[in-house]
Amino acid sequence: MVESGGKPNPRTWEILAEGHIREKKVSEALSCLKEAVLVRGSKNWKPRPVNVSSILSICEQNDDMQSKDILMGLLSQVGCLEDEAYKSNVPSTGGMATFCDEDEDITKRKIFSTNYRLKNARGT
Repeated sequence: MVESGGKPNPRTWEILAEGHIREKKVSEALSCLKEAVLVRGSKNWKPRPVNVSSILSICEQNDDMQSKDILMGLLSQVGCLEDEAYKSNVPSTGGMATFCDEDEDITKRKIFSTNYRLKNARGT
């Protein structure tokens, strides 16, 4: 597409990400979503909640906190964490990693709490 002068739009990148999601290739899917965010004119684009949920599920199965952090950063960047459709796919902690000030001894991480695991176990 690019070779023939075409420019992929955010949805094109998300479709590519969906293929990687089906293959459980999270890093490749995240790379496509990053590209979608970078596309000129992508201000209103947000990844489909089903894709977000699928990536979160794969990350949970593989205990892949780094990919979860990357996904949450992307969601924050495009304003998804304030959107109700996304809140239903993101745990009640808000999904974002939070760290204490440098003066504090303990680093707090609030990523994908037990609530997320319980939610998925119930299928809701």
